[in-house]
Amino acid sequence: MAEAGRTGGDRSAAGKFNNSSLAFIREWILKRARLLAVVGLHPNTFKPHTGTKTSVLFIQKYTQDQIDKIAAVHQEVAGKCPDYEGEIRALLAKHAKKADVPDEVLPEAIADLMAETFAVPEAEAPVPEGTTESEEIEKAETSLESDEDRLEAAEEKLNGNRGKLELIVADPDLIGALKEHWISAEVAKRLDYPIFMAVSERGGKDNSGDYLHLLDDSGSLVEFPDGHPQEGQLVVDQDLVNYDLTADELADAEKLTAEELCIVEEFVQFALKQEFDFWRSK
Repeated sequence: MAEAGRTGGDRSAAGKFNNSSLAFIREWILKRARLLAVVGLHPNTFKPHTGTKTSVLFIQKYTQDQIDKIAAVHQEVAGKCPDYEGEIRALLAKHAKKADVPDEVLPEAIADLMAETFAVPEAEAPVPEGTTESEEIEKAETSLESDEDRLEAAEEKLNGNRGKLELIVADPDLIGALKEHWISAEVAKRLDYPIFMAVSERGGKDNSGDYLHLLDDSGSLVEFPDGHPQEGQLVVDQDLVNYDLTADELADAEKLTAEELCIVEEFVQFALKQEFDFWRSK
């Protein structure tokens, strides 16, 4: 899908939409709604509570006519789906005499499914306070003894690409997932549309989570002027929205200059250009 807006920023704004191991989330959403925009917030946005980088997705639910069109395209491309089961069996046969199937020969779609299905487990939770070292060791040893046979059998299958490929080809659901990933990608290509993408570079807070306020040329704090809805309040130094604009000015967003644009105003211009039905200037 094409991108529009402030695309020169941090590509991590797409978050989970860029994570191959979470393709099912992307596909679930895109089957039901159009992705309008991805806005990456500044890392300090939610400080002091958290410094986790966060993105906001703007989506619009499809109408029934749009769903019917997508279903027709889905049916059209489904018959052209690759024979993934045959591809995997061919890979296993070709490299049967080798120690393993090399990473570089794995098709991208199959490698992505392997990453999604056989992801490395998350780190164990920290030891609760008050637990002695001897108690923790005894607990770990007991767990290892009871799970030893099961873990050994699982490791034999999961060590290396060969075991993972054998598990995939033996599981109709995983083969089905491969096909569905491919079909969804092809449908997305046929229904290509622009997406507004932006990244906030001035979040209005410092690393401690305290607000950063706008300063004038003399270094003095700037307040909203008389008559403004936020009259007398300090202006936060941020680039998400231009609070100086009136409703009438925003209604004629096409006429705004580059100096007047923050992320919100750019999205409004994008919405007008794309003729989104939820935003009309008149």
